[in-house]
Amino acid sequence: MRVHGLPDGEQESLRNESGALRSITHFVEQTQTVAEGDSVDGWDVVSLPGHADGHLALLRDDVLVAGDTILGAITPAVGLYPEARPNPLDDYLSSLRRIAELGPRVAFAGHGEPVEAPAERAHAIVSHHDRRLEDTAEVLRTAPQTAYEASLELWPERLAPVLRRFALAETCAHAEYLVHAGSAERHEDGGLVRYGAAA
Repeated sequence: MRVHGLPDGEQESLRNESGALRSITHFVEQTQTVAEGDSVDGWDVVSLPGHADGHLALLRDDVLVAGDTILGAITPAVGLYPEARPNPLDDYLSSLRRIAELGPRVAFAGHGEPVEAPAERAHAIVSHHDRRLEDTAEVLRTAPQTAYEASLELWPERLAPVLRRFALAETCAHAEYLVHAGSAERHEDGGLVRYGAAA
């Protein structure tokens, strides 16, 4: 977050928040590794990365246990994080298109109500990110800037630290998508990463 422009004062707040989350996270002692193509008690394992690199879902009889890949009331956060895959938004958009192709009747999300028309919702979330990419490209046309600076233009309202972290991580993901598409450039300058429109 620091190299993408997060100010020092906000870094400490996020560090404290992460420590609190760590204290309530526990690993299961006995695990079984599964991957795309495996079956678990009659459920097909489906890889749907983007919201998280190794995100897996389960599909059986037109029912998708989707986790946070698709949510009904909000759009799942898609961010660029350390040691993550280089283009998480591209991964996520591919996962949404895959959900539409699979055509489940219902998707059970990680939280919130079941999604009754998953293909339709997947298309709506793709459209949302298309608009967000246009907004990000427009912001980057003004001048090279850090993802934090761009996030302040994309989400100008005052946000709680956890929401500002999501806004920054999502801005990074959108900016990196544009870099991979050739529409933006990434420069390292004095320990900071700045993004600007492609020349």
